[in-house]
Amino acid sequence: RRSSGDSSETSRTATGRFSGSFIPPLGDAPKKAFRMGGYRRGECSDAVRAPSRRQRFKTVRREALTRIATDRSTMGVPDGVTDRRVSRAELAVFVSGVASMGLEILAGRIVAPQFGSSIYTWGTIIGVFLAALSAGSLRGGKLASRRAEPARLARLLVWTAVWVALLVFAGDLLLRSTVAFPLPSRVASLPAVVLLFGPPTYLLGFISPYGAELSRKGGLGEASGHVYAVGTIGSIVGAFGTTYLLVPTLGVDAIGFVFGVLLVATAAALV
Repeated sequence: RRSSGDSSETSRTATGRFSGSFIPPLGDAPKKAFRMGGYRRGECSDAVRAPSRRQRFKTVRREALTRIATDRSTMGVPDGVTDRRVSRAELAVFVSGVASMGLEILAGRIVAPQFGSSIYTWGTIIGVFLAALSAGSLRGGKLASRRAEPARLARLLVWTAVWVALLVFAGDLLLRSTVAFPLPSRVASLPAVVLLFGPPTYLLGFISPYGAELSRKGGLGEASGHVYAVGTIGSIVGAFGTTYLLVPTLGVDAIGFVFGVLLVATAAALV
């Protein structure tokens, strides 16, 4: 038989248990009571409002893969297959190779009446063309990494065609203006070659970096290798075509006109 004190303590305990004021014993019970669904109480609202870094990364990756798949399906390229079609940017790279090598051979024809066609003249021509191409590629790579657009590629080709037209109409005047430099005979042709062919070759050096940025190839290495191969093939075509076809049949001015028209037509195809 219970006493009145025991019954009152039992009623207080029962009342406290159902009124929410019950205090559990010390130990692991408070931690277990605060855990809800695998995380502690208080973290539920934060987890719902702000996803974790891993969840954000997965979301961005999924959206990027979806965009890539959409672009490939739009171009008609099945998954896992590399697009082997030649794009318009790669066509511009090919034409730039043709024009650069054709202008290099044409430079020998233009400066030969004034400075001769010795090994020093040809060494100067090759060195100036390589220096201008490397400087253009370096500068073009920096600009293409920021913003590569077909319209900018077209403008580069048009400006190159404008300088080729200047060679056709004022090449003799520019050539005579460089004779006054007091230089040794071995390097006397250097100012003429730099003035006449440095600017257009520098502009043609921009084309390959822009072509690599605008290429539809899968990776950076594949795009760079493909653009380099296309440009080299263009140089081979320009070398053989100018040497065996254009020079025997056309004059210097007519050859310059052919290259100018080719550059303008390619620029029109890019727009």
